[in-house]
Amino acid sequence: MPLFKTNAIVIRSTNYGESDKIVTFFTKDFGKLKGIAKGRGGAGSDSKMPWVFFSHLRLMFFDKGGMGLVRAESL
Repeated sequence: MPLFKTNAIVIRSTNYGESDKIVTFFTKDFGKLKGIAKGRGGAGSDSKMPWVFFSHLRLMFFDKGGMGLVRAESL
């Protein structure tokens, strides 16, 4: 699984489970991507990265076998 890095803008964010988020990004290099941000959701999250609408971030992700869903981490 190759690792990709790109600039992205959050265009949608939805809670998934207790502590995860499903986030839709728009990138110049890869277009629209949907990914899961593990451990970024719940009330006890101490994440410094706000996965909110129109956040601009440097995204690091890998595509898990062409499933159309990426695992997302901010840099």
